[in-house]
Amino acid sequence: MANAQQETEWRGSQGGKEAFTVIVVRTPAAWNDLWAGIGEAAPAAFETDGPIAVAIFLGRRRTGGYGVTIESVERRGAVMVATVKEIRPAADAMVTQALTSPYLVRLIARTELPVGVARPGGEDADLFVPPSEARILEDRN
Repeated sequence: MANAQQETEWRGSQGGKEAFTVIVVRTPAAWNDLWAGIGEAAPAAFETDGPIAVAIFLGRRRTGGYGVTIESVERRGAVMVATVKEIRPAADAMVTQALTSPYLVRLIARTELPVGVARPGGEDADLFVPPSEARILEDRN
């Protein structure tokens, strides 16, 4: 039986993005597009009135052993901020010798606020807001 974490979070080593990318999913069509871009079938149906999804793609890495996690999601002023941490293999770790592109897709509570991503301990200047979410912020001003 799957636990709640497994039902709301999916990760892999082949996300298909060459550079750091953040995608926020608010519609069923965007959900299906996200998973098509990853090269997998959507693992669950996306409910229009349910949670939204935040997808973090680390970009290309030279070996396995990399990953990403969302440490927290909290409101900071007019933005909902997901604090992310990159997981790196230890210097002496045995890792797959292949190109990877790690990703994480996580469902979060639905919000009308734009969603941004920050690294732990980062300042607001380090906040990354994807263009689709920046438009939400601009529309509010």
